[in-house]
Amino acid sequence: MKKVRCFVFTAVFLSLCFPGFSDTLSRKVPRGEEAWRYLLKAEDAFAKGNFSAAIENADTACARQKQHCEWERFTLENLLKKNSVRNAGDVLEDVILVLKVEENTEALGIINERLENFGRDFFSNSFSKLIEKEEFFSYCPEADYLTAKVYRLEGEYELALTYMKRAYAYSLNLRVKDVKFDILYDIASLSEILSLDDDFERHLLLILSENEYFTNENLMNSLTRFIEGDEPSGVEKFFLLYRNNEYKSLKALVELSDFYASKGETQKALRCSALGSIIAVTKIDESLKLRITNYDYKSFANLIYTSTRNEEILEWGNNCDVWKLFYLFSKASIASGKLNFGLELTKILAANTADSYWKKRFEALLVN
Repeated sequence: MKKVRCFVFTAVFLSLCFPGFSDTLSRKVPRGEEAWRYLLKAEDAFAKGNFSAAIENADTACARQKQHCEWERFTLENLLKKNSVRNAGDVLEDVILVLKVEENTEALGIINERLENFGRDFFSNSFSKLIEKEEFFSYCPEADYLTAKVYRLEGEYELALTYMKRAYAYSLNLRVKDVKFDILYDIASLSEILSLDDDFERHLLLILSENEYFTNENLMNSLTRFIEGDEPSGVEKFFLLYRNNEYKSLKALVELSDFYASKGETQKALRCSALGSIIAVTKIDESLKLRITNYDYKSFANLIYTSTRNEEILEWGNNCDVWKLFYLFSKASIASGKLNFGLELTKILAANTADSYWKKRFEALLVN
């Protein structure tokens, strides 16, 4: 770890003490020196356990990204020295039209790439705002995320959390957008280690903010109506009616269900475990259709019976805490006073699961 910190210090020292070190930022990054190339080197070094090389290449990727964006900003700002561009005003379409007439392919390439990735609304259709955003684009979240993972492995949890939060702050720059969810899950995990309950909850809720079911109050209320009706028949109706394939939400719903239950926030635990259980059933149902010819959903009981006797699905359920999720759903239903619904759900799970550990847990819940 000392080598890692020594490299970071050296980079900062060079940028402060040698003006030429930062002067290169207005120059175009040479072919073969792009940020993404150093990110690949960093990821390869990380996979091999060479953490100093991983940090070194991640830092170089950051420097190259900054240099690239400084060059882009320099190029676009220079356009404002031209009367034709100034006279066009600030509306992007008007500026683009002038650049097309003048066949300025370099500037058009920069602008078109930004518009393709983010759209005009992101820049308020303003040329000056597009230029201003180059500062934002100069950050490399992949490098920060990788650096955070190194520090986490070294036990530097607070430092790792700082880098991860910065990676999320600039997650719009991610080349693979869904990595954002990996970052959020890792922030939540570190927050749990550091006993930062508010951060833990907030970052899991950020994941759920992209689940249209979770953010739709009417839909969430309709889920709980079956439970509040407190009828044994409501269990089968519940799982027959609803499906949700936002699988990236599943882990967040499991963790929040457990978190809220431990805090005595029964209604929140119930809502999270209910939606999580729907997502789990959706995934299991799709998996069975892929594995069993002419399979069709018959009942929740049949789905549990069939899926827990498939080794792959059973293992997936254990790895993703799906059986734990069903247990939390049962407990939350009972804890909220909906005994008929909760006990029927628990009976179905106890009678049909082939997982011996969870079968005992469900049976114990019935007895208690």
